[in-house]
Amino acid sequence: MRRFTILALAVAIGLGTAASPFASSSPDGLERVAGDQGFLDRGRVAAVQERSPAPDYGVPGVADKCPSDPETKNGFKDDDGCPDEPPRVIVTKTEVKITEKILFASGKSDIDPKSEGLLKDIAAVLKEHPEVDFIEVAGHADKVGTDPLNVKLTKKRAEAVVQALVKLGTDTRRMRAEGYGRYCPLAEGDGEEAREKNRRVEFRILRLEGKDTGIALGCEEASKKGIKPAAIPATAPKTTPAAAAPADVKPAETR
Repeated sequence: MRRFTILALAVAIGLGTAASPFASSSPDGLERVAGDQGFLDRGRVAAVQERSPAPDYGVPGVADKCPSDPETKNGFKDDDGCPDEPPRVIVTKTEVKITEKILFASGKSDIDPKSEGLLKDIAAVLKEHPEVDFIEVAGHADKVGTDPLNVKLTKKRAEAVVQALVKLGTDTRRMRAEGYGRYCPLAEGDGEEAREKNRRVEFRILRLEGKDTGIALGCEEASKKGIKPAAIPATAPKTTPAAAAPADVKPAETR
């Protein structure tokens, strides 16, 4: 303790601060504050605190809306500096992206009741975003089963999703269903992990704010098998930018 006190005095000579109820003065005139190691020179403590950098959470100062919390890097609002979870339904320029899977009964097109909430979220987001003029609801399968059966099943599942969304208030003219079987996988291989990724329903935006997006549909293998996307039907809506975003519409952050 004696060596520590002498060192603190040596560093702090010449530094003086205003009196404080939490400080103590010594015969040498230096003001001290209580610390874990006894009384420390107040000026030295302030200098150390000033040199200590603020936590770096990966977002520059002004843009960081949550300076005391780390940003969650998950592809959703990664530039606001706040921890978050992505919503279940996100609208991009080419896709109505869902972060959960629509579930079906095994080998059937019956939608699992567990997915009813997700379908309601999708319908709500489509209502909030009338600028999404037309989408393709695309069903995809894994490698289990025969190719003709998988193509038929994925088409029926996509149709079941379209019908469910229509019942929830979505204009039927804004959607069409297509089934691609196992021809357009996200993951290669035939393991359970790959199968899980490949069994899915996707929502591709073909027309946005009155303009065709030109997004590629299906895949080369599906095209070779005769599954070629049709043109956007003449009955599909064609909004204008002015009419596409009402002032009272909130961003799609449904969970």
